[in-house]
Amino acid sequence: MQDEVNEKVVALSIKGSKLTAEMLQKAMKALLAKGKRQIGKQPHGKQTLRQLMKQNTGVSNIEITDGNIKAFESTAKKYGIDYALKKDSTEQPPRYLVFFKGRDADVLTANRQRTKNKVQEESL
Repeated sequence: MQDEVNEKVVALSIKGSKLTAEMLQKAMKALLAKGKRQIGKQPHGKQTLRQLMKQNTGVSNIEITDGNIKAFESTAKKYGIDYALKKDSTEQPPRYLVFFKGRDADVLTANRQRTKNKVQEESL
């Protein structure tokens, strides 16, 4: 969360000809209150691997192909899966690894089974 706060630019503009200490104090209190509300929130959906690891849950991974990234992202959004996507470019063609919480593994396997069944039905 601290990284996100550091990366964001805080724009604070107060119209008026004079900036009094009282106005500055009110603006800073409002800014700090907003920051405190955001501290308790965990990121959801696509995030960095570091953010995913900070949530103190077991992390699992799967390998996907370049063509399946969009399909995975839509599935993850549909089922509310928190994940991190990493590209391993040491190999040719590059591999893509998807890291996700261990509790989301059941959701992914169930969805994969549904997809296989749907493909089999369409081929018949």
